[in-house]
Amino acid sequence: MPLLIRDFNGRIIAGTITEIDSRRQTFRVTNVSILEQVGFKHGLEPIYDVKKKVAGFVDLSLESITHWENLPHYLKLKDE
Repeated sequence: MPLLIRDFNGRIIAGTITEIDSRRQTFRVTNVSILEQVGFKHGLEPIYDVKKKVAGFVDLSLESITHWENLPHYLKLKDE
């Protein structure tokens, strides 16, 4: 399932979690895009745009994640 993930550094990442390492408490995310918030829709719902694509994968620490949600329908990952 494609997710939108925010971390403590303020980074907004779109991708698919493909592996969970419970020993190291990390997630491996593939099809990664770095997003930026470009505005708001109805009320306070943010609008995102792709800032850059990341080749390969990203490992994220569980402790660094502040929020995650389903990827908005208007954003597509590179392999979708």
